[in-house]
Amino acid sequence: MKAYGIFDEMDEMKSENSARKWEFWIDVGGTFTDCIARSPEGEFIPFKTLSSGITKGHVQEITAPDTIVDPSRVSNPANFWQEYQIEFLNEEGKSLHTAQV
Repeated sequence: MKAYGIFDEMDEMKSENSARKWEFWIDVGGTFTDCIARSPEGEFIPFKTLSSGITKGHVQEITAPDTIVDPSRVSNPANFWQEYQIEFLNEEGKSLHTAQV
C-alpha cells in the first residue's frame, strides 16, 4: 500500500498544468471586441481591439528594409502579427503600401 502525500499532489498539479492549453473569452461589440486569454501557466491577458479588425499603429523607426518599430506593439508576443496584412496610410488616409507580415 502506498501512502499519498503532498509530493503526489504536486506531481498531479504538474501534469494538469502541462496538459493545459490557451483559453480565450471573446465579447464582440459594435465598436470594440474585448478579449481575455488565459495562458497554460494560468496568466490572464486582457486585450481590446476594434471590432473591424483594424488595429492602428505608428511607425516610430525603420530598423531594416523589412522591419519597423511600433511603440504600441512592443509588448505583443513574438510573431503575433505573422500572416496579417499591413497597410501604410498617409495623413489623409490614402493607402501608400500594403504587404503581408
